[in-house]
Amino acid sequence: MFFPLESPEWGTLQAIADRVIGREATNGLLDLSERERIFFLVWIADGAVEGGGMHSVCYNSTGNYVHGFPAAFRAIGAPKGVVA
Repeated sequence: MFFPLESPEWGTLQAIADRVIGREATNGLLDLSERERIFFLVWIADGAVEGGGMHSVCYNSTGNYVHGFPAAFRAIGAPKGVVA
């Protein structure tokens, strides 16, 4: 689903991302609830791929979380070909 950057839905997603990313940065991934971890992992994986391609995931700090990506994408019902 696509939300234009000016939409209320995008604003809500961005607010959630800001809160969850801030908590992860301060307290670590394990401090997040399961739903927050799923959101965080999908959000940063998508951002890294969109920002620089799949190779950028492995060559920047996003790669620190690569182990959690498959389960996070499965949790949101991503198509089988997207999830390792």
